[in-house]
Amino acid sequence: MKNIQLACKAIVITGLALALAACGGGGGGDQTPTPPPSDSTKSIGVACEGCSAQSPTQFAPTGKIGVWEFDASASQSTETVSVDIDGFNGQQVTLLLTNTSNREIGIPESLGLLVRPAGDTAQSLQAYQAPIKAHNQTPSSISEFNTRDWKKFIPTPDALKTQRQTIQALNTRPIPSLGSTKTWKDCRSVYAELCGTDVDRNTTLMAQQITPSGITVNVWVQNDEIGPGKVSLQMAENLATAYASQNGIYDALVDFKGPPWGAHDQPGVLIPDSGMIDIVLLNLTPDSTPYGLVGYFFGANNYSTQILPTSNEAVAVFLDTESLHLISNGLSFIKSALVHEATHMRNFYQRVVVNQDIDFPLWLEEFTALAAEDILSDRLDPTFNTLTEYSLPYFIALNNQSCNFKRFEFTPTMCDPYATNATLAGFLVRQLGVPFYKALLNASTGNAETAMNAAIKSVAPASDLNDQLIKFSRTMAALAEPSSFPQGMGMPSLLSSDGYSVPGIDLSRFRQFVPSSNARPSTIAPNSSVFYHAGETQGKFTKKVQVPAGLRFSVIAH
Repeated sequence: MKNIQLACKAIVITGLALALAACGGGGGGDQTPTPPPSDSTKSIGVACEGCSAQSPTQFAPTGKIGVWEFDASASQSTETVSVDIDGFNGQQVTLLLTNTSNREIGIPESLGLLVRPAGDTAQSLQAYQAPIKAHNQTPSSISEFNTRDWKKFIPTPDALKTQRQTIQALNTRPIPSLGSTKTWKDCRSVYAELCGTDVDRNTTLMAQQITPSGITVNVWVQNDEIGPGKVSLQMAENLATAYASQNGIYDALVDFKGPPWGAHDQPGVLIPDSGMIDIVLLNLTPDSTPYGLVGYFFGANNYSTQILPTSNEAVAVFLDTESLHLISNGLSFIKSALVHEATHMRNFYQRVVVNQDIDFPLWLEEFTALAAEDILSDRLDPTFNTLTEYSLPYFIALNNQSCNFKRFEFTPTMCDPYATNATLAGFLVRQLGVPFYKALLNASTGNAETAMNAAIKSVAPASDLNDQLIKFSRTMAALAEPSSFPQGMGMPSLLSSDGYSVPGIDLSRFRQFVPSSNARPSTIAPNSSVFYHAGETQGKFTKKVQVPAGLRFSVIAH
């Protein structure tokens, strides 16, 4: 679900000392004290193929970046690692620490403060702060219901036998005609007393289209949001076409995992399959500004009002009208939001109703929705992608503290879990392809790590989530041109991956968003990284680094 309550206060960008390669929540887990260093000095090894790391001690330009590493993830004590690399001619050297464990680990003082790459000038993020909040702070009443609390309202088999004496199976809804009116409840809780009294929204059916498989798609618009300067007929029809046309959003999401609603064994508890999908355009945050609450899918609407009186008894996605008509790219922005919320809608049926108890935890549920936006962006509008427009620059600029991408919440350190998971998803999709994404959605388990590792191994048998996190961290630390990345790094284009084309990303153009600070975190959160630019280097780069047990240490020359 997408929401834009500003989680951060103000971001001052002045010149950069450190940035992160993974985010999603600060801290998390128990902090592990840094053990004393071992007696012996260890050496780094080459960590890339066909790259400029010619040997553990030699850089030789090949047009690719160079990567070296020392793995202390299985060490029992802090390791003293010697870096002694010759052959530089003005290349940037970056030191990277990655924590693939589930515990917080202290950062050694030996890394020191870093200098930002020469020539880079940080830009203001004012234009990015509001749009990226389209992915922010899902109301707990919705996210918790969709991923966990739905179970409370599914009767046990014995209870269901008793309830069916009083609960009547619902009839399917008749298909409405264009111009029909309907009152929708904009209630974001299963408890009526928490919704207040002002929840009814009067709407008109402005567009309707049938998918190639015969599903009727309705686009309803709040009556006082229709007209000049607001939602036009063309906008409503465009959204209907984007969702219902051949190879549109509906077809793609079905291809990924299956339909968003269908048969089930809970008549009278859940609504029947009416063969309809409703896209409801309401002024979700009536403040005469875009963003705010951009959209949501609430699984409670799929229940009978006999179980949940606040239900709309519809398979429906709700989207914000002001975010559609008050910004220049509002239609493309809302199409992407539609993909996001429709993914949650499909996941609710496929992973909750059909296959109960394999629903994903919140971070992975959001990951799948963010990945879908990215994969379908080229089909919907080749000129617009929320990852490059908003999430990626925000991810780079906000991550000035170590963050755990599996901790899906906002923290005082301003970690943004939506921007983080969107960026991670963009990397994994481009490296592993759409088959990886499909394998993830079709995982037969709700355990996030098991599902992710199985999906990764289905296309890259020698890899796993930790391996991909290392490569992702190195990619984000380098922010190099596409041609400079060795195999396994970067965000290359997918020209045809299971029928989908995903645009490549030139990460070098995002260097300007790396923030500057004289501060650095004292610890690295689980599943996160911290990198330090050591500056341009001539000749030999020499340094001894204390690498705490549990971390992976990388040296990147670019």
